[in-house]
Amino acid sequence: MNDKQKAFGSVSIVLAIDSLLWFVVCFSAPKAAWWNSLWFFIVTFLVSISFGIYGHKTKRGIIGVVIGGLGFIGVAFLLYVR
Repeated sequence: MNDKQKAFGSVSIVLAIDSLLWFVVCFSAPKAAWWNSLWFFIVTFLVSISFGIYGHKTKRGIIGVVIGGLGFIGVAFLLYVR
């Protein structure tokens, strides 16, 4: 386990949480078409998962994969239902 893996784990967590917060903002906007951004969220959650997989030997990487995976599943479900 090196510092590079810790950094990738941290970036994974930050990117996943940032995407979740932005998703909440887009979803709660009364007049915005939030479904136009679903592909953006799919990509950001996949990048978060990728960074987390690279840092999988750290707790941060595992947490990043879990948060990114749950976000990805939620957005994929919304994309499927839409």
